Amino acid sequence: MRSRSHATRAASTCRSFLATVGHAELQRRLTATGSDALATAAHPGLVATDLYNRAGPRRPADLLWAVAIRLLAQGADHGALPVLYAAVAAIPGNSFAGPSHSAHMRGAPELIDRSAAAQDPDLARRLWTVSEQLTGIRSRI
Repeated sequence: MRSRSHATRAASTCRSFLATVGHAELQRRLTATGSDALATAAHPGLVATDLYNRAGPRRPADLLWAVAIRLLAQGADHGALPVLYAAVAAIPGNSFAGPSHSAHMRGAPELIDRSAAAQDPDLARRLWTVSEQLTGIRSRI
């Protein structure tokens, strides 16, 4: 999931995001054990933080990106709301929360649909297995 090239950072971010959402496998495993615990996922949307600051010499694209962030992004306090919503709202397990407006990049939190790949149970199982292999930690559920 790591990428060293700036050119492929966006693609790596998308794959990483898919991997996070793919952990619906945790909810499947919790349900299979009879647990009442819920596994949910959330994304904050486009949030104006230092995450988007790039080290090194500035390029014209950096200025354009800075303007876009200033105009389109929400503050960190609003970016936290979908995460809080996923953690404390009365929503079903395997739910995905994110901002409600601007292509789910800003706004009040709501439940949002996931791509077909993010809902693929076989992909989620494979991701779980690879995560265990990469971390060396075996799940007990």
